[in-house]
Amino acid sequence: MSIFLANSFLNAESCGRLYVKGQSGFTLIELLIAMLILSGGLLGLVATQTLSLKRNNSAYQLSQATQYAYDLADRMRANRQALTVYTTKTMAQVAAKPSCLTTTGCTSNDMAENDLYEWYKELKFHLPGFDVTTKPSVTNGIYTITMKWDENQDGDHANDHEFTTSFRL
Repeated sequence: MSIFLANSFLNAESCGRLYVKGQSGFTLIELLIAMLILSGGLLGLVATQTLSLKRNNSAYQLSQATQYAYDLADRMRANRQALTVYTTKTMAQVAAKPSCLTTTGCTSNDMAENDLYEWYKELKFHLPGFDVTTKPSVTNGIYTITMKWDENQDGDHANDHEFTTSFRL
């Protein structure tokens, strides 16, 4: 087959392959659509990974809250003589008691205050935006520990995460 171009005849053999009988390979539009679909899939994967990390952090914080609630319950069980200290003191009212770092010179009330100080200190470190007014309460012999923290750290306390556990001594 010959093609007329600018006053000269070219045939298929002299030009290599000048015309295509059937389509072979991809067009640019097909390539762009494939890249668009692939990038959409990758964005979905990134969103899923981000949500997974957020949920994992939430589970970690809830696990920490559970552990610390049981820790305080155990401290209260070990020091029953000072239960009123545990249920009346807030974070602002407790201080470290250096005398309780040894086996002598520490009263039950001092131990309770030191326990609360250490407990609050750990909670402030492990739970972001921990509600510092949290303290154990007692009703009809049932002690309740309720903890709140600002999981998403947005400063809005209306949707804070909360964990509550109750126990009897």
